[in-house]
Amino acid sequence: MLTDETVVDAGGSLIISSGTLQVADGAGVDLLVNGDMTFSGSFIEDAGQIDVASGATLHGPMVTCGVAEQLIS
Repeated sequence: MLTDETVVDAGGSLIISSGTLQVADGAGVDLLVNGDMTFSGSFIEDAGQIDVASGATLHGPMVTCGVAEQLIS
């Protein structure tokens, strides 16, 4: 799955149950999680920026590759 300039609104959810999430590097934040994101796929990769807002939730085992380190640091 390829994403860029995506927002998960507060109260909303994004569920990725398989495969690789590619976060394209466009202008600004490329994936903003204000709600709930569950990731149980294989990898999160590419050079895009992922921001998880205060109060948002991120679930699932994280196999880091590239951009994923931003999520857990």
